[in-house]
Amino acid sequence: MQTKGTELGEQAEMRACMILRTFNPQESLSEAQKFIINNPESMYTDSKLFMMAEIMIEQHQNADAIAFLTDILVRFPTSQFVRKSRELIRSWRENC
Repeated sequence: MQTKGTELGEQAEMRACMILRTFNPQESLSEAQKFIINNPESMYTDSKLFMMAEIMIEQHQNADAIAFLTDILVRFPTSQFVRKSRELIRSWRENC
């Protein structure tokens, strides 16, 4: 049974990235970027973008984080991550 390119495959990739983030954030970031390139319209793309932004924030790369958060706001206006993305962008701008 092939799962690559299916919803089940995308779920598995999402969970793998989340687990990998705990042990190797840089590798998780790389895997998330590959996922987005291969699945730009996936139902998990906004979640991957938000995870990537969180990793960038943890690494004090706020400009990159804002780019990912802005991507969520533009491409996924009904995403569950919109409110948190706006809050993080606003917070970063107020603290700079």
